Amino acid sequence: MAHCTTQLEIAHGAWAGAMAGWPRDIGAVVKEAWEALEKKHKLKVDVEVSVALIADRAMQALNRQHRKKNKPTNVLSFPMYEGIDAIKEAVEPPPLMLGDISMAYETLVKEADEQGKSLYAHTAHMLVHGVLHLAGYDHEDDADAEAMEAFETEILSTLSIDNPYEAVT
Repeated sequence: MAHCTTQLEIAHGAWAGAMAGWPRDIGAVVKEAWEALEKKHKLKVDVEVSVALIADRAMQALNRQHRKKNKPTNVLSFPMYEGIDAIKEAVEPPPLMLGDISMAYETLVKEADEQGKSLYAHTAHMLVHGVLHLAGYDHEDDADAEAMEAFETEILSTLSIDNPYEAVT
């Protein structure tokens, strides 16, 4: 297996307290997602992922700048490559920078509460979702969405996290 490292920036102090006692840290979740991608796509490349844990206000600015939507969102991914084939063909020396993931604290807390999930489970789901976006996965049409959701669910099960797409009762 290749190595996957995570550069973590905690830009909103509430994240540090929220992560205390989590069963896996941010880097371990990112690594699990990358290892699943490696296995599925027969990849052998050392990679690096940058993760910024930010506040809604900063996320709103990013969303406005990059997606022309003036509101916060849960996660944004900024890939360096256009999919698995581009990653396989990359000639940069390792580790290969896959891209950046930004996650908004207040939005994730609100969504986790509304969905009856722990903040850890929801954050891990959004991290996996973000890593898959860095590898070129998307959910622009129903078939792509179904494939991405199935892969997310498979990865999350290795982290002992329930299927996030099933209704919580």
